[in-house]
Amino acid sequence: MSEAPRPTIRKFNPGVFQSDQEVLDQFVVRSRELEAVLEVLRGNIDAPSCQHTLVVAPRGRGKTMLLARVAAELRTDPKLRAALVPVRFMEESLEIFTIGDFWLEALSYLAKECAGRHPELSRELEGAHAALVGDWRDSGIADRARVALLDASDRLGAKLVLMVENLQGLTEDVDRDFGWQLRQSLQTDPEIMLLGTATSRFEGLDDAKAPFFELFRILNLDPLNTEECQRLWEVVSGDSRDEREIRALEILTGGSPRLLVIVAEFARHRSLPQMMEELVTLIDDHTEYFRGHIEALPKTERRVYLAVADLWQASSTREVSDRARLDVRKTSALLGRLVGRGAVTVEGSKSRRYAVSEPLYCIYYKLRRQRDEVAVVRGLIRFMVAFYARKELASLFGALMADLDRLPALWEAFLPAARGDVDIGEIAPGMADATYRRLLRRHTGGDDAESKARVAAELIDIGAKLGLAGEHGPSMEYNEAVIRHFESVPECQFSVAQAFFNKAMAKQLTGETHAALAGFDEVVERYGQLDVPNFEAGVGMALLNKGALHGRLNDPEAAIGAYDECVRRFGEAADPGLRLAVAMSLLNKGSTLAPDAMDAALATWDHLIEAFVDDDLPDVQVQIASAFAKKAGAAVLSGAEEVAISTCDEVVSRYGSQDHVGVQCEIALAMEFKGMAQNQLGRPREALDTCDSLVRRFSDIIDRHGIPIRWRALGIRTHALVLQGDETAALGAFREICERLDPASGAMIHKVVWDMIWLICAGATPGEFADVLTEVVEPSHSLLPLVAALCKLAGRPMRVPNEVSKVADDVIREIAARQQSETGDEGR
Repeated sequence: MSEAPRPTIRKFNPGVFQSDQEVLDQFVVRSRELEAVLEVLRGNIDAPSCQHTLVVAPRGRGKTMLLARVAAELRTDPKLRAALVPVRFMEESLEIFTIGDFWLEALSYLAKECAGRHPELSRELEGAHAALVGDWRDSGIADRARVALLDASDRLGAKLVLMVENLQGLTEDVDRDFGWQLRQSLQTDPEIMLLGTATSRFEGLDDAKAPFFELFRILNLDPLNTEECQRLWEVVSGDSRDEREIRALEILTGGSPRLLVIVAEFARHRSLPQMMEELVTLIDDHTEYFRGHIEALPKTERRVYLAVADLWQASSTREVSDRARLDVRKTSALLGRLVGRGAVTVEGSKSRRYAVSEPLYCIYYKLRRQRDEVAVVRGLIRFMVAFYARKELASLFGALMADLDRLPALWEAFLPAARGDVDIGEIAPGMADATYRRLLRRHTGGDDAESKARVAAELIDIGAKLGLAGEHGPSMEYNEAVIRHFESVPECQFSVAQAFFNKAMAKQLTGETHAALAGFDEVVERYGQLDVPNFEAGVGMALLNKGALHGRLNDPEAAIGAYDECVRRFGEAADPGLRLAVAMSLLNKGSTLAPDAMDAALATWDHLIEAFVDDDLPDVQVQIASAFAKKAGAAVLSGAEEVAISTCDEVVSRYGSQDHVGVQCEIALAMEFKGMAQNQLGRPREALDTCDSLVRRFSDIIDRHGIPIRWRALGIRTHALVLQGDETAALGAFREICERLDPASGAMIHKVVWDMIWLICAGATPGEFADVLTEVVEPSHSLLPLVAALCKLAGRPMRVPNEVSKVADDVIREIAARQQSETGDEGR
């Protein structure tokens, strides 16, 4: 089914060369602010004097979009259209230096506005404008232009709404009398009202001696909240994100609509981990945007701005001046200018602190500095993925790909054993056709069908070896050569089918998700109905990988459809490769359903266990053991601890004697859940026994994320010791966790974060654990937000970048919500 068209959300110049309907369609947030402006305008219709409005917000907050939306409302609402006419100035009024220039511009824009509904008046206004411009030396040009406007208002029977942007910049560039002359007209001419914007509450608004003092009703545009970010994201990307994921994006973009649109357009159909991992690519793609903003600043202001960005936290004037290596007074003045431009925000009145208004500028700047600066950004991103993308044990429910290097049954069923003695180290890019010709000569001229089949098979073998060695580009060349030379040869169809599959695999392994999906689609369409001997396993694997890729693209419905199709086609197959493809499809389907549709997920895993419980294929047994482990994890997640314990005991009973490393990993994971369940039930002694058994049996095993089972078990031990009241021993175990932690491992970070949340809820002392973390956590460490959260809980908040502080606050809220939930459970 084709994707429904979405409205185009303009990042810049909304409303320019767009219809009113397009503006209405793309306006999805700021409804409260819109109504506030319209309320003022409605009140002005019959008022003897007009209330003027100034919308104040830093760049990118949606000021221009709001004015475009107001103008569209004035044109489309019948009552407003009869009483008010929008006169919208350009975003930058670069040609206005005097009050005469201002009224001439207004006259020109009014002529354009009238062109559709009042063409004759429009032509008259254009003529009047041309005549006045030709008579520019006349000292009375301003009054004549203003009178022409008022006369037009009278003829239209409607008041004029002058929409002027960047008022703070306009007032800086005009002559000294401009402000007072404009004020006089706005106060004495009820036919005219002003709806303006400014990037900050500039000085003249609060100066009793300045012309704009108490002239405007001020409307501040705050950053978008989580719900508004969610709404805008869904319209731009077409993806529905849960509140946790959107919160991460809200923090990174500072709730800026413009930056959120930039990220959403880039991240369409990407999971949060993928999107975060590719944040550097996003910033690279928009280098001109970020650099252009910075380079547009005057040189001395730029120096101070970069100092604020480099500090990456709310900083005093003294701190900024030290970083910029400038005098404090000069720095203070330049900061004032930057605040006026909306580039920097200020908090506090007496003790002022300054920060860059849009967080991504800080990240952009950090990524272009030294390597340790990049580490700070990557550390924050890694933590945000761990905390926001996957809540607690939900990390269990990720789909497995048909990893041919890891799954011998699939490999043996689909790709024959390696043939020949080709040294891939000797193969250079572009040699596929030369190798094809050499192999043809070797095999008796290559004219007979048997020789062609052997040549095709050898080319496939070379491509497979290259692919396993990570040489995906050359691998692709050999597979394309097979397709090009043998697609029409009946005896070579198995090799051709392999080539199509391998091309899709190469795209998958290089991160070209959409191209990989298209490739697997082609495999299914070409060979799903054809009788190609031994190739059914390839179709099964293509469906399996389609499902996993759709899941990666945040399309669970399509993912489940692909898994169901694999099970429907091959559920009764005896072929080992197909049995494994079906088993993995059922496992993945359950993972896709969980945790949102947990009952359906559990039923799917039960189906897998019942269908394959007697299967003796080791890789199928891995899937069954994994289903048991996922069921145990789901039970822990839902508070069914006794079910988790019995599920673990069952998988140990069934497969405990297996020496297959994959099965052992799943049993170890189930035992970890058993220990967690025992801790949650308040049975720490039993949890410690489970932990000892886990280490004794599987201490040398590394799980699928590359984490030693011995390290994972330390989390259970630490929690149990806290429950027993032995915090000294608990701190010792936690110190071992920290010492063995790889800060670049997202899976390890994820586990430490959620283990710590459990520990604090179990009664651990935040300050003590913060001290242990502080011994290993540097400013660039991925766990910095966790340290900040623990220090804040301990009553000794630390200074960190604003984004880190916001994440830390969310960690604290998560702990508080869990504690409240546990208190409620005890009350019942």
